[in-house]
Amino acid sequence: MIHDGSDAMECDTKSFEAWGKQSERTRNDMYRIYLERMKAVNPKVTLKRVEDMCSHDRIFGPEQAVEIGLADWVMDTFEDVGYQADGGKKYTPQATTKKKTTKKKTRRK
Repeated sequence: MIHDGSDAMECDTKSFEAWGKQSERTRNDMYRIYLERMKAVNPKVTLKRVEDMCSHDRIFGPEQAVEIGLADWVMDTFEDVGYQADGGKKYTPQATTKKKTTKKKTRRK
């Protein structure tokens, strides 16, 4: 599910205004993140489309979330992400099925 979220507060006027500005910054960051993820799958997605989608609760099934770029894959079990149940104890990390690539940092001389 994606949506704009909501704010509620009881405070003085200046604090209310400050929180309003912060809420707007957070919402814009959220739109940017959604747009980047969705454009990776469909370059035609626009910021306006993301804003429209967030204007009310938009609920997606797991496969649909993957199709539009908001999820990487559908997880069936904890083993899918590299965790294995340990006799009722806490989960312990195991080798993952998906390899993540990392960029090597190089030093400048």
